[in-house]
Amino acid sequence: DAAGRAPVHSAASEGRVQALQCLLAAGADKHSAAKDGSTPLHVAAGAGHVRALECLLTAGADKGRREHEGYEPLHAAARKGHVGAMERLMAAGADKVSRGLGGATPMHLAASSGHVGAVQCLVDAGADVDAALPDGRTALHLAAACGHV
Repeated sequence: DAAGRAPVHSAASEGRVQALQCLLAAGADKHSAAKDGSTPLHVAAGAGHVRALECLLTAGADKGRREHEGYEPLHAAARKGHVGAMERLMAAGADKVSRGLGGATPMHLAASSGHVGAVQCLVDAGADVDAALPDGRTALHLAAACGHV
């Protein structure tokens, strides 16, 4: 499509596990990158489709692959508040303190988006609640600035 997404991206973003399995079995690239660098795992995480995530992880998708802003799939799930996807990614070893190019961790994205469940998920997993952006702001600062406190 115009965003450079392959059919495997569409299947992942829509949670169509059977289609995803068929595409992967036919040789679709599980690491296919759209124009923004997002992979099928990024879009499945951002849409909260846990079964699609599981399918891609089982196929060997890279949970640490970064898109153009430096975000990993866990960042995508945290930004949208998809706790189930976050739990599955962290169970697979996703880095809960990974920083994007601007220094944001999944905690920063969850807090600034107002997703209390996602913040709690990260706290429970041991993420650093006091991690600061380069300008010194923490997740609490971002949550307050965005009206979520």
